[in-house]
Amino acid sequence: MVFMRYVTFGTIMIGLVTGYALAQYILILGVGSILDHTSHIIYTLLISMLGIVVMFWVERLIVACGSAFVGSLLVAVGVDVFARTGFLELLGMAMMGPLPSPQFYPGAIWAFVSMVGILAAIGVAVQTRPPVSVPTSHWWYYWFAPRPGQPPTSWITGKPITSLLVNPPANTLV
Repeated sequence: MVFMRYVTFGTIMIGLVTGYALAQYILILGVGSILDHTSHIIYTLLISMLGIVVMFWVERLIVACGSAFVGSLLVAVGVDVFARTGFLELLGMAMMGPLPSPQFYPGAIWAFVSMVGILAAIGVAVQTRPPVSVPTSHWWYYWFAPRPGQPPTSWITGKPITSLLVNPPANTLV
């Protein structure tokens, strides 16, 4: 029973981080120039809570899409630490109040915004691909491809987390 609580906590955190990252990205796309400081905070909290709630219904999809989106956002932030285009500073300003209008963003920031979208789309496509059969002659690919008849390797469980909480396994610790 103790371990099932850790799974629930992890599920909640994945939904929270996905919702927070999505809220920041949407604020950068133009909504942030319309809202004031209090509205930014309320908007981010609402989208984060929505990420938690949706996580319990479509766990597989949110884990795949959320990890792809958050990962692509972190890659863009990591590249911007060295490139110094202002994307990281813009993300930091998203919680501080109104952002500048998107028409005044430099082209390098738009390149990073589009890089996040492209990398997220690639990540979702890779993580939700159907299982493939791989000939044994391609041994180098066989280690990374999902096995035939099994779900892709990025899916955590085949069941929603709520079914595990209602019917926990018999050998759990109390």
